[in-house]
Amino acid sequence: RLVVLANLCLGGTASRASHAASSRKSALSNPGDGRLASHLATRSGGASPETVDLAVPLKPTSKPATLAFNLINNVAGAGLLTLSAGMVGIGYLPAGAIGVGLGLVSAYTFSLIGACCEELGVDDFRGLWSLTIGEKSSFTIDLAIAFNCVAVCVIYSGLIADISTSLGQSLGGALFQSRSLNLMATTGVVLLPLCLLKSLAALGFTSLMGLGAVLLTAGVVIKRFLDGSYAPGGALLETLEASQHPALEGASLLGISGKAFVLASNLGLAYIAHYNAPRMYSELEGRTAAKFSKVVKSAFAVLAFLYVSVMIAGHATFGDATLSNVLSNYSGSDPLAVLARGCTLVSLIVGYPLAFCGIIDGLRGAAAGILTSQGLSEPPGSEPSPRSGVPPKRLKAAVIEAASGFAWPSSMADDLQRLLLVMAVMATALSVTDIGLVVGITGSVIGASIVYVLPSVMALRTAQMNPASSLNAHKNVCRALIPLGAAIGAVGAAETLKAYL
Repeated sequence: RLVVLANLCLGGTASRASHAASSRKSALSNPGDGRLASHLATRSGGASPETVDLAVPLKPTSKPATLAFNLINNVAGAGLLTLSAGMVGIGYLPAGAIGVGLGLVSAYTFSLIGACCEELGVDDFRGLWSLTIGEKSSFTIDLAIAFNCVAVCVIYSGLIADISTSLGQSLGGALFQSRSLNLMATTGVVLLPLCLLKSLAALGFTSLMGLGAVLLTAGVVIKRFLDGSYAPGGALLETLEASQHPALEGASLLGISGKAFVLASNLGLAYIAHYNAPRMYSELEGRTAAKFSKVVKSAFAVLAFLYVSVMIAGHATFGDATLSNVLSNYSGSDPLAVLARGCTLVSLIVGYPLAFCGIIDGLRGAAAGILTSQGLSEPPGSEPSPRSGVPPKRLKAAVIEAASGFAWPSSMADDLQRLLLVMAVMATALSVTDIGLVVGITGSVIGASIVYVLPSVMALRTAQMNPASSLNAHKNVCRALIPLGAAIGAVGAAETLKAYL
């Protein structure tokens, strides 16, 4: 989700350590796969020439109902605000079907990751990547996390600018009616100091705050549709400027167009939580793949209902005039909309540094991974580890120096890096005035890859390693999801660019 997406990102960059030895429920052996053979030998207490770094296994602490709530809390967020605009040009039935269908697919691939974790005995996304795709390329997931969190912070910044400006107009303060000035002031006075903090433990409460803001916003969108406040003759319609009036002429029941891929891209980002699937699986009491799948299906069913309800209610209220942030459509004189904007603004401000931390962790994890893959596993000046060595000549000294500076920065360098990243995010948000563009591109590139493609590839690789794997029954579906995800990503990106540029 967007409001607490940082939690997902941080779950993907969990600390890596040798996995503790444990018993196997099924024999997974493939002499041709060195990674798996090494991993299983280590887990069973045998000697191994190479050990795959994996997360320390977590103690199962969550009951199914608790885990389902946590999953809903992790996923549901500000992505909800963009869905009504995403269905412009699409009929209500096709849009609803896409929302529900992609929710089911997202639940399926989320469950696939849990099944892979059960068979391979891993507890983090990076460890799963290492075993199924390759340890040397595992830094790629850190880069994906960093890219995703950059997009999240840009979206946060855009929403903060839009909402603070709307609130300024509602309060009648001329000083707060400039979008650019509002964003620069909020960034300099509030966001930057928060991002310079080395510990964000005090912001742990923001998860429930974000969910509260989402539910309040959903309630406002649905209520205003049902009470007809913005319909012809509605109490609030005349408080809008003529250019902001609903445009329902293009609304239809069954209409479909290429813009459906824009909606699919938006939903890809709205449903993404798959970085956290291994950690959530490891926390489930009495965990099994089947039990985990039931929990995931129940959570995504709630999410699909929430998303589709708000998406249709928002579009049915404003039609093709729906903006990328649906809260921007509502009148400044609407007390419920003002309340929803205020709560959402606070949750975004306190959630921003969590998402920003995902950028830092992702970039540093990727830098450390690249250096480790080249034989440099220790910061300069420390005792070399057994894996340390002379980097290959083909790796330029400048690249090594830059990666070292990011992986092991001094305190001053750390502050400078954070300052420059915050400024870069702000500059991007100022130049991209419509967050729909960022949401669509990120959902196409990252959402399609993480939600549809990677879980399918990991499941196929796990099944390939073990002919007796239960995942063999999912091979055909996984093979179909890979080109589907690629198509959603490619066409979604193209349609998004066409719609917003």
